[in-house]
Amino acid sequence: MKPAMSLYSYGSDIRTGRMTVRDAIEHAASLGVKAVELVDEQHLPNWPYTSTAQIIDLKSRIKSLGMEVCCFSTYLPDLIRSDRRATVAEIIEAAKKRIVIADLLETRIVRPAYIGTGFQDLAAVIHASIPVLETCNLIWGIEIHAPYKPLDFLALYNQEFAGCRNVKLVPDFSCWQRKGLPGECGFEPVDSLLSVVPITAHVHAKAHTFDATGEEPNTPYRDLLSVLKEGGFKDYIVAEYEGWMFQDLPSREVAATHLNLIRRYL
Repeated sequence: MKPAMSLYSYGSDIRTGRMTVRDAIEHAASLGVKAVELVDEQHLPNWPYTSTAQIIDLKSRIKSLGMEVCCFSTYLPDLIRSDRRATVAEIIEAAKKRIVIADLLETRIVRPAYIGTGFQDLAAVIHASIPVLETCNLIWGIEIHAPYKPLDFLALYNQEFAGCRNVKLVPDFSCWQRKGLPGECGFEPVDSLLSVVPITAHVHAKAHTFDATGEEPNTPYRDLLSVLKEGGFKDYIVAEYEGWMFQDLPSREVAATHLNLIRRYL
């Protein structure tokens, strides 16, 4: 496993203007990680009207610091027009555009967040996007996130995408939280992570708070990383701190604490 940093972790300082996206990239590099994850509306300038030149400039800055983009996380818009919800056809076109952006960023994984009215909509959007994924040699990472169940996503994968090299899963630690935020706690048994490791392309190591020893008291990090090792996972595990949504703490300190926690159990 390789530790990486989601720039989402710097949300507290980015949203208040104390840090720029470039500051966050440079700090992540100073922590010794080899990859960062980007989130569309937070990190791409002028989103959703980011120019090709701006995307290339951002990618070049990341590469100049010896890092790569390990994942492009994006949100498929349900409200494209003011008078109605987006159709599945419109969502598909939005997904294809985001796949092309991920290709420009030279990442391997794009994580478009979308459920629609259920797994049937999600499957339809992914199936329609597979030709573009194949052309760009990209993986669509279906995120497993609380309050949804890991085994439900495993069933979806086995039914719709078994053997497809361009579709994999992205487990988020929120599913295995024991306590904390309503709606963010999955209370899932740790062993359920082992079931999805063989088709896992990327891992979001979610955190909301840290105690005096640097542990995340809501989430069994030691056990989860042990399961990932047991399952043979060898790709990026990304520090994704979300506590900034609820308390304003120095992002640099939080990012370093989080990364140290992950490294402790690698």
